[in-house]
Amino acid sequence: MVVAHFDVVVLGGGPAGAATALSLKRTRPELSVAIVDGSDFSQTRVGETLPPLAMPFLRQLGLQQLMDETGHLPVYSTSAAWGSAHPVPNEFFSQPHSRGWHLNRKLFDQALILAAQSAGAVWLQEKLRNAQLQTKQSWSIGSQNWLLDLQGLQASRKTGYEKIQTKFVVDATGRRAMFARQCGIKPEIQDGLVGVARFFLLHNNNNPPGSTSTLIESCADGWSYSAALPGKKLVVVAMTDTDIARRLQLQKNSGWQQWLGNTRYTRQRILDYAEPCESDTALVRSAATQSLSQCTGQNWLAVGDAASCVDPLSSQGITRALRFGIYASYAICDWFANKKPGLAQYQSMVQTEFQDYLTRRREAYRDEQRWAEKPFWARRH
Repeated sequence: MVVAHFDVVVLGGGPAGAATALSLKRTRPELSVAIVDGSDFSQTRVGETLPPLAMPFLRQLGLQQLMDETGHLPVYSTSAAWGSAHPVPNEFFSQPHSRGWHLNRKLFDQALILAAQSAGAVWLQEKLRNAQLQTKQSWSIGSQNWLLDLQGLQASRKTGYEKIQTKFVVDATGRRAMFARQCGIKPEIQDGLVGVARFFLLHNNNNPPGSTSTLIESCADGWSYSAALPGKKLVVVAMTDTDIARRLQLQKNSGWQQWLGNTRYTRQRILDYAEPCESDTALVRSAATQSLSQCTGQNWLAVGDAASCVDPLSSQGITRALRFGIYASYAICDWFANKKPGLAQYQSMVQTEFQDYLTRRREAYRDEQRWAEKPFWARRH
């Protein structure tokens, strides 16, 4: 049995997990931190928008130059046909940070992991199989630690660790909240929102007007968003409830084309600027609003989507991941300093923010009344 010892183990290497590890190493360099994530970044990740509000958190993480590197597309506005037949623009120039980005998620997530590694965190390409809380009187912080049973990526394990002992665990496994579930805490799911995404190729001209900004458009059965991506691509995502997506057969091309036919500006955007990719396979991803009733526990906390997931309409997913990662690192540092309020304050912050978000989400959906009798909208009104 190959065993390693770390002060903190972060389960999950997405933006929330990487930000937690990076902030921990910047705040308390003497802590040993490992990121456990079996991803090789080969799978397509939907969730590409980084609004201007994210810049202060990137700066706090020492990553202010990250967005100036090649691979990400600057964006200066959004537009929404919501509650009205005509799109209303939102220009970023009036905000303190006048631009956002449409990300190459593979490059962005990899850059966060590399930054955490450069700060001293260890990245282990492993997967969690089981976790067990053990008593160990000799440890200086508390009397218990976690023994994590890992599963390597290779069938024959020649490198890596079979087990890890750690004083503190961070659940950054996304909406699956795998570690919290092992602790007996399941996410409370608020709705059945799902996103069905397809990718298109932009025509070979240099960023035609109107092709780069984010466009949101509501329709009878839900809403769509579209965003230009690096590499001359356009992503279009149909957002609706799972049962409606199944009834409309949105995974099939015929159902997708019928959905587009019920839009005006999204359909026109594709006709004007884009054509289908060679591999035109729909990606289906849960986008349900959910949260843990308890996001902290005995020597652990949950961060990012593992703690709570918000509606993509807010465009705050990655920004929240970065912010939660920073706050989580402060709570963990308090725990190692024997300051008991740290985890309680973090729990309160996550819950308070989620309740505020539910209020804002309800108000946002009530702004659209044109299809109030339709199931998708009635559920949210």
